[in-house]
Amino acid sequence: MKKILPALLAILAIASCAQNAKRSLSELEQGFCNPPESARPLTWWHWMNGNITKDGLRKDLEWMDRAGLAGFFLFDAGMDSPSIVEQRHDYMSDGWKEAFSYTLDLADSLGMFVGIASSPGWSLTGGPWVSEEDAAKKVVWSETCVSGGRSLSLQLPEPPSACGVYQYEYRYPEDQDRHRFYRDLYVIAVEKPEADTARIVNGVVKAGFKMDFRITDNCPTPETADCTPLARVLDLTDSFRDGVLDWDAPEGEWKIFRFGYNLIGHTNGPAVPEATGLEVDKLDADAVRRYYDNYFALYRDAGGNRFGPHGIQGLEIDSYESAKCTWTPALEQEFLRRRGYSLRPWMPVLTGQIVESADRSERFLFDWKQTLGELLAENHYDAVNEIIAPLGLVRYNESHEERTAFSGDGMRVKATADVPMSAFWARFRAGWYSTYPNAEADVRESSSVAHIYGQNVCAAESFTTNGHPGKWDGWFAYQCHPGRLKPVADAAMAEGLNKFVIHTSVHQPKDDVFPGLGLSRYGQWFNRHDTWAEEARPWMDYLARSSYMLQQGR
Repeated sequence: MKKILPALLAILAIASCAQNAKRSLSELEQGFCNPPESARPLTWWHWMNGNITKDGLRKDLEWMDRAGLAGFFLFDAGMDSPSIVEQRHDYMSDGWKEAFSYTLDLADSLGMFVGIASSPGWSLTGGPWVSEEDAAKKVVWSETCVSGGRSLSLQLPEPPSACGVYQYEYRYPEDQDRHRFYRDLYVIAVEKPEADTARIVNGVVKAGFKMDFRITDNCPTPETADCTPLARVLDLTDSFRDGVLDWDAPEGEWKIFRFGYNLIGHTNGPAVPEATGLEVDKLDADAVRRYYDNYFALYRDAGGNRFGPHGIQGLEIDSYESAKCTWTPALEQEFLRRRGYSLRPWMPVLTGQIVESADRSERFLFDWKQTLGELLAENHYDAVNEIIAPLGLVRYNESHEERTAFSGDGMRVKATADVPMSAFWARFRAGWYSTYPNAEADVRESSSVAHIYGQNVCAAESFTTNGHPGKWDGWFAYQCHPGRLKPVADAAMAEGLNKFVIHTSVHQPKDDVFPGLGLSRYGQWFNRHDTWAEEARPWMDYLARSSYMLQQGR
């Protein structure tokens, strides 16, 4: 028996494994033949410029259901769509709310997933309810040169919107009063080095004021004697009152920096005018919470407080196409807590000035951007989970897309999302479609996040195309058919994608306007007016089967 028992146990174990394998194969076969909703594609559904009809809504959703889509994310957008309906429904007007409530009813009856974007338009978190105090902010400064060895009483100029060597353009709301929002921070004096010609290489990028597109943007600054010792950087903030600096200046030539912050002025978009307002301060968790409290209140009113399985089920935070925040009221304290030293004497480095040494100045800029990135991830992205959890929503999350759109780690901001997202574009070259290399990297980033943090599903805004500006290009749209798009889909799946969110299916309010409304120049064009609309099911099934099989991995 001592010899027989282990053999029996081994046989039983093998039989159990075989039974489990058989069951697993059966489940895989069933899922492959009839993919579950979790594997089926979703789509962006754009409502353009108030062109909404109930008849069109019903026909759109019924077609999506026939085509094999599992649901949609609703975007209300502006752009250049003409008015083709008898009565336009402004965003959150009574007519818009009635249409939205009708949509929830119909989608629920069809068993469809319903999600909304994180703002009107698609980027990013802004609206007319955002106050100036809660809006996105930037560091600004003015510079005054003086000779020391005497007592000074100086009226320091208020910083302009663009400062020093960094001349950049920002899009402001039409309300010019927003230009006059300004708060003082620090007054810092820097003794000028003898030559005073050396500056941080690509400092505007390293300080987080501008996107970096090339690896050369981050080349190190060569060491130089043309720098200011840290001991000759003086904090004069306590001697500054009402725009006037009173200072017994030591001998030497000095630069006096008046640092402050004002509004970036960037607005959400592309949204209709009545839904356009300032972008929220993405480094301030309290401001972000107030933003979403107001935003969800609009949808609570419009949809009859329907969140969860039979109402709004998801929130999509799209690619970051907003301004780069470089200040928030708690930044000084957060920098000290996270980095272990004060940022004040190093603030001149943001202007391009080299303090102590090139290496030490570069290290400060690294710490500066690291702090901005951590605050963005924690206060704009992670904090959303606490807001949406009581509502029963899942969070889909893109980040940089194909560029370094903010100071921070794209993987980090997706780490706490329910579904990390990317975006891949399709380009038509020499008779065939391919993806953009940068978009391939974005898909790989999201699949890496899903693997590392255990979400297991890697989604992507899929097949986005850029047509010709100013017109609907019928030829280009004709190319966006499954035969052309399949190689692009296969390439994206090879990079780790296992959930398609098709860009885009624009709402078609009428049946007598062809080829229908589009999202300006952007496709893929995918709606019920397409010539192959009623033949789309096999294509959706292919994407769903492939996604289902890939979702079985890790």
